[in-house]
Amino acid sequence: MGEALGIALATLVNTFNFPLYLLSGGVLPAWQYFAPEMLKTLERRSFTYRASQPRIEQATLGNEAGLYGAAYLPWLES
Repeated sequence: MGEALGIALATLVNTFNFPLYLLSGGVLPAWQYFAPEMLKTLERRSFTYRASQPRIEQATLGNEAGLYGAAYLPWLES
């Protein structure tokens, strides 16, 4: 799983080169098991990762992020 996520992140980093990538979802409690391999694969496969060093972090809101965003939306529209 870590290798697959590393490949996906390397593609995103090579394409967009954003300074921050947030990962969320139900698998994040297993972060300590897949993150080391994910980061090794990302560093190995990304051209721009070594130069720009984007941050790869866990989202703090977890699975509730969509609900918070939907609840906040009415205040943005007014």
